[in-house]
Amino acid sequence: MRIASSVPPEALRLAATSIARALDVANREMSTGRHADLGLALGAQLGRPVEARVERVRLDAFESSDALVNTRLSATQASLGGLRAGADSLREALIAAKAAPQQRAGLVDVARAFLNDIVATMGRDVAGAALFGGRNLQAPILADYDPTRATGPAATLQAAFVGAFGFDQDDAAVSTITAPALNAFLAGSFDALFQPAGWSADWSSATDATTTVEIAPGRAIANSLSANDPSFALMTKAATMVADLGAEKLSGQAFEALADAALQAISRASAGIEAIEAQVGVAQNQMAKAQEAMRTLRASLDLQIGADEGVDAFEAATRVNELRTRLETTYALTARLRGLSLLNYL
Repeated sequence: MRIASSVPPEALRLAATSIARALDVANREMSTGRHADLGLALGAQLGRPVEARVERVRLDAFESSDALVNTRLSATQASLGGLRAGADSLREALIAAKAAPQQRAGLVDVARAFLNDIVATMGRDVAGAALFGGRNLQAPILADYDPTRATGPAATLQAAFVGAFGFDQDDAAVSTITAPALNAFLAGSFDALFQPAGWSADWSSATDATTTVEIAPGRAIANSLSANDPSFALMTKAATMVADLGAEKLSGQAFEALADAALQAISRASAGIEAIEAQVGVAQNQMAKAQEAMRTLRASLDLQIGADEGVDAFEAATRVNELRTRLETTYALTARLRGLSLLNYL
């Protein structure tokens, strides 16, 4: 015959369930380092860590987008440096050809290669967004210079050349062009091809306006350049006049006029591009400062979140040990009560 009350074991079972639940919470808090129930732990102050976490997520989003902006800035700076290097090479080739007429053929090759480089550089993109399109993000930005002169700016230039001299750039009669006549052409219909109207009509699909991007809360920088900047048109003008105005066949005086005009354009274009490089450098510096400020803010937010949401590791471990001991004791008492019977006392 078994004599035992059902009430004590049931009470102990409920106590064990409650302790086990508390132990589960304590274990989670010890492993995560955070309060399991923030509402219970913080009460009216719950909004503070919530707001901090929202701001932290926002800063993380800036960090991701800024990585792409940094890539664009670096690619832009490298592209500008490449253009300046190409301009320097063309300048050196021009100076050499002025001193030695036999260098003219090599000079034209340098100019044609540089012209192709300008077109390619203006068409560069990062993640599918053009670097030099202004608000037009679809590359290519500059039209290719067609060596057959059948289309695009090459066709327009040939028509202007024929209109001015009565023959095209490949004609042997190019040698009869005088320096004054060439200067008049360079300052007139040729120059018009590189003025804003002609540039946009034949060469560029860029917009004058550029894009901006927010790199940090309340901070924005330019996110693109425009191929319509006069410096790029001037550099293209210098390369084009050397590459496709019959430089190999010009008389000595006419070539001198061509070379001087090209050198002047290169000098002005290089100065302009250096100024643009400085602007991009300023943007890179602003980006670095913004990222440093956000790193500091992120660290501050992390400290605030940790202070609000965190639990003391030692206290959490102590609580787990205490609850585990209580649970083991409760299980032991339950087992002893279930084993009691009248025979134990006879």
